[in-house]
Amino acid sequence: MRNHFKVLAAFIALTSLAIASPSFANELRFIAHLDGSQVAPTPVTTTGTGSATFTVNDARTEIDFDLTVEGIDPANITAAEIHVGAVGVAGPAIFTLSPTTFTSPLSGVLTEANLTPQAGVSTFADAISMMLAGTTYVDVHTIANPNGEIRGQIDLIAKIKVRRAINPRSHGVIAVTLRSSPDFDARSVDPASVRFGPVGAQAVKTHLVDVNGDGLADLLLHFRTQATGIRCGDKSVSLVAVTSTGLQIEATAPIKTPGCH
Repeated sequence: MRNHFKVLAAFIALTSLAIASPSFANELRFIAHLDGSQVAPTPVTTTGTGSATFTVNDARTEIDFDLTVEGIDPANITAAEIHVGAVGVAGPAIFTLSPTTFTSPLSGVLTEANLTPQAGVSTFADAISMMLAGTTYVDVHTIANPNGEIRGQIDLIAKIKVRRAINPRSHGVIAVTLRSSPDFDARSVDPASVRFGPVGAQAVKTHLVDVNGDGLADLLLHFRTQATGIRCGDKSVSLVAVTSTGLQIEATAPIKTPGCH
């Protein structure tokens, strides 16, 4: 088994295929897409939509956020909050994002002082842990819908880095590594859920192996190049996956596509 791991590591180092690896060790980023269909326990019919991004600093003491709402008159918005709750489950608010008068786009910084403690969330670190577990969501409340008009689950954004160029005309494979870190266990990812490239190619092979020798198991996946839908001139490539707890991971990385004449 040890020799098998060495062969895999050598293959990664020597192949001319792309290698992608998400970094979770320092800055953490999250995203939420809001609409009425996600409101719980009863979905809301509305033209309103929204998006929110969150960045947790290296020290895990601040969360920078940006929230944009469309299709709802800001004058009708009574609150925008982060709540605790899994998909389809309503829970209590732990952070208030909006000031007295709501404007879109809205930006701000959250710290321990902004936390409203709830069961299981007594510290700022607890709140970040809930975000990492996929059990927090953004809820925008309105006069017409005081329990929430649009909602979006907060999902982790993976950073991936494609180290080598991709030739879309190649009949080979692209190797992609999802690396574990203290904040992320790659073993929790469902290999069958991973989609890579414009057409969402599925992996043809998967392995658990410690790629970078840090003692943590990483998920190594291989995709047929032409099945990914990557085209000559593409500047970036995306990957999405779902963990065993239902957390969706999104990732985008810049790429180079040489030999496309």
